[in-house]
Amino acid sequence: MKIISVENNKSKRYGRYTKTMVVEVNGQRATISFSSRGYNETYRERRRKSRLSVYGKDVETLADNFINRTRRPYKVYREAAKPFLEALGLPTKGIVWNQYAYCSCPCSPAFILPTPIVRNVGYDGYAGKSWAVDAIVDISINIHESLPLVDEAIEMDINRVEAFANWAGMVPA
Repeated sequence: MKIISVENNKSKRYGRYTKTMVVEVNGQRATISFSSRGYNETYRERRRKSRLSVYGKDVETLADNFINRTRRPYKVYREAAKPFLEALGLPTKGIVWNQYAYCSCPCSPAFILPTPIVRNVGYDGYAGKSWAVDAIVDISINIHESLPLVDEAIEMDINRVEAFANWAGMVPA
């Protein structure tokens, strides 16, 4: 693994830390972010298993995202993330796709890792004193190549399409 750049950030609100790395593994580049959970989250939320989100370089419209978020090609995403996880020493077995990974509605699907992952996500301090911040993190891998956005084998939910069309004012109620 070749590390191209590393950046640490701290949110001014809620004490969230993010460590972002651009890495290259087997000639393939990705931006990997380790994000801690904020202190405003409940104890249960702060202690839950780590989440893994995988993205390609292609983006979709808000409408397409809403309609297709239950049709993600998660098997492709798992295979695309595997070399990066191995290079970082993270588990590649026991990773489970969950449509409700971040929320109680199906708005934010992701993989759930088998254990909470603890990483150093930056430094904090004041007046000449600083200390490393280790925290349970959620991981985001943005691969710098195209990945499919939709698994065509999964049937489209026509209710989602109609709900979005009604919300957007595209169809009279």
